Amino acid sequence: MENINYNEKFKNDLKWGELGEKVIAKWLETYKGFSGTIFNPNKNSDFDFSSSIKGKTVLFELKTDRWEYFKNKITNNIFIEVSCSDKLSGVHTTKSDIFIYFFPDLEEAYFIKTEDLKELIKTPGLKLTEQSGDKGKVKGILINRNIFREHFNIENITKLKIWD
Repeated sequence: MENINYNEKFKNDLKWGELGEKVIAKWLETYKGFSGTIFNPNKNSDFDFSSSIKGKTVLFELKTDRWEYFKNKITNNIFIEVSCSDKLSGVHTTKSDIFIYFFPDLEEAYFIKTEDLKELIKTPGLKLTEQSGDKGKVKGILINRNIFREHFNIENITKLKIWD
């Protein structure tokens, strides 16, 4: 059995997550006309960052996924957290307007309205995982990004040297 230092793993995941937020926020400002991005300092909060377009503030939830890169195994899955410690979490508790799933090593980001994602995870046949993340306390739904790609707005996010 693999000996995992969960504190170090969390710190590393947090580092990549925060970097992903900065990359996507900069991309939204550069290519989509958003401005005034504010990163939420409360990591236990209901969204990751906000940005404005045409006078409207939009809340974003972003997940940066490098699992396939680190494990050198392609699954084509998007993991959507639904509970932690038997309490609703993730997509069920976010206040975000837009949910983004970012694969930096594939240079792809999958955008979906959070309300649409909440409906998508109800699709019959999707796999519920148990004992995922946070020392096995997290449950999530796996969405095959190839089968369900029509539900997402998929954007190419040019690879930056910071990922190397």
